[in-house]
Amino acid sequence: MHYPWYKDHKIKRVKKIIDIFGIDWFKNKSILELGACHGELGLEFANLGADVLFTDVRIENLTELLSIKPDAKIQVLNQNSYYNLHRKFDLVLHLGTLWHVENWYNDLYCAIKHSDSIILETLVLPRSGNFSMPYNNVDSIYSSINQKEQVFTEVAVESRLNELCLSNCYRDWE
Repeated sequence: MHYPWYKDHKIKRVKKIIDIFGIDWFKNKSILELGACHGELGLEFANLGADVLFTDVRIENLTELLSIKPDAKIQVLNQNSYYNLHRKFDLVLHLGTLWHVENWYNDLYCAIKHSDSIILETLVLPRSGNFSMPYNNVDSIYSSINQKEQVFTEVAVESRLNELCLSNCYRDWE
């Protein structure tokens, strides 16, 4: 079950990423999709020839993905803990999951270690300043596994990215 706006949002996300890289770029590229849920975004890039590793903290989400694409490469991955997949990817997709992670500082560190290219999309607070705070979102089936989510400002995310030495960021706000 998805929210009513999800299909249009997914199409816009995929189009934006293709616009950034070009449609031919995805052939034979390796992509890590963090928090893939049912893998709908990564499947779009797999259909363009990319080798996608789908990760999620919930095995039931990945199992549903296997019913759609039986040969999908999947891995249960808890982004609340340090993770190292012992390889680099051409691209990391980190779309809409950062605020679901209790230790989002650590999660950004781990994600960035896996590629020189990352697409990061997250919910941010419409406030100024550099801060984050806990947020309990227990009503959603898409909430974090431990219901200990974080919300943060744009400045907080950018500060963390700068700490991690990202100097060449493409930035586009809708």
